[in-house]
Amino acid sequence: AIIGRGLVAWAAAAAFAARLRGVEVTVIEDPAAPPSMADLVGIATPSIADFHHDLRIDERALMRGVDSVFRLGARFTGWNAGLPAYLHTYGEHGEVIAGASFHHHWLRLRGDKDAGGFEDYSPASVLARAGRFVHPEDDGASPLARFGYGLHLDPAQYAAWLRAYGLHLGATAHHG
Repeated sequence: AIIGRGLVAWAAAAAFAARLRGVEVTVIEDPAAPPSMADLVGIATPSIADFHHDLRIDERALMRGVDSVFRLGARFTGWNAGLPAYLHTYGEHGEVIAGASFHHHWLRLRGDKDAGGFEDYSPASVLARAGRFVHPEDDGASPLARFGYGLHLDPAQYAAWLRAYGLHLGATAHHG
């Protein structure tokens, strides 16, 4: 039994129903339970793709059903007086050079105008600034293989979608 409501309750129900075949999964929906942070913020980090893959959720069908868009990171503007906006994206920046992480080399060269900004070495940042998206490639040698993506979605729609999916997998719901 899962006691709660909203996105977290139905994500758990869908996961249990998908993975624990033969076990009865029941959500006792408590309307008095306070909303979780997931019910309030429509942002999902890259781990959401693994969650959906594990549950055999078709990403395209989900995205159509919840009016979702891809998310490559977050832009921080005005986060520190005097410093420029910063694009924090999912995935790697640059390549390991001579056994040292890329950021060590970039820090040494950052005063050089030809070095560019740290974001310039992130495939996700380049895609985000261009307003484009492509799924990461399966080829590990490609720079387009080393970034992740999350989703921006409506939490209420996503919770309803997961509820329907959980019920489809055999979970049941009771109001309590």
